[in-house]
Amino acid sequence: MSTLRDLVEEHTSLEPVDIEHLHRLAGDWQLVSDLSFADLLMWVPLAGGGRFVCVAQVRPTTAPTAYQDDQVGRIAGGPEVAHLAIARDQGRIWLKPRAVSSSCSSPQGW
Repeated sequence: MSTLRDLVEEHTSLEPVDIEHLHRLAGDWQLVSDLSFADLLMWVPLAGGGRFVCVAQVRPTTAPTAYQDDQVGRIAGGPEVAHLAIARDQGRIWLKPRAVSSSCSSPQGW
């Protein structure tokens, strides 16, 4: 099974600091997954756009999983992941770090 680092290095041009951030984020997801009774999948856009690779999956311990098979390493595109492409195009998925506004504590764009 591929690790998050292996998949990101193989399919993207993210820097090591970005990959470490993805690791920390996925590490904190277990509580969120349990509280929401849902699987959480981390999708990373592939170069060229339109397709994404699943680099992490967290399954709830409080409910049955929604996926019979492990989704890590799965590449998806088209209508199946159209919501990800829309969110990316609307700036809801950040591709680059953004400055924090001095008037509020949330990043600009929220």
